[in-house]
Amino acid sequence: MTAATRLTPVFRPIATQTPKLYLRKGTAKDDEEGFRWLNRAYGAPDRNLEAGAYVGDCYLNGKGTKQDVQKAEEIVMPLANQNVVPAMTVAGQIAAYKAQSR
Repeated sequence: MTAATRLTPVFRPIATQTPKLYLRKGTAKDDEEGFRWLNRAYGAPDRNLEAGAYVGDCYLNGKGTKQDVQKAEEIVMPLANQNVVPAMTVAGQIAAYKAQSR
């Protein structure tokens, strides 16, 4: 059982807040650590869907990982369809990125 799955529902937001703090520090090593923690929260048996939205954002922007817009879209679009608000925001960013890339 991972740390993200041991958290009670009241404390589950912490599973996304801590990795986001790493991403805000700005160094490549911090980005990689934040990406790693977000993946753990999203990949846990009791998935943290908000973490998945941030994983997609990392793939879209190449933050903590290699940029992969297709992978970002594969993760984010199903979450956006489930009304996960951060995923809806990233879905809009993906659409804007694709429009600019044409």
